[in-house]
Amino acid sequence: MSEKIETRLIQSLKASPLNEMVYDKTTPFDDLVESVKRGGILEPISICEDGTIISGHRRVKAAKALGMKSVPVRVITTNDRTCAFRFGGKGTC
Repeated sequence: MSEKIETRLIQSLKASPLNEMVYDKTTPFDDLVESVKRGGILEPISICEDGTIISGHRRVKAAKALGMKSVPVRVITTNDRTCAFRFGGKGTC
């Protein structure tokens, strides 16, 4: 497994279908929006190579609410097919 940090356009990222199992649409995030507004995104969004979000759905949502166009991401590269399966993607991360 390898990782690299880069910047990606928010529109190129895809939410994992499993995300709604963790957070529903009513989960408050006003504090997170305010935090991102003050200090930016401190922890890069973890994604598979295809742009599927592994971790950071709420940070992406906060960035969108603030009108941000791009976010820092950590691209996870692995040959482990279970990575993509766990996060609802297809193929490998």
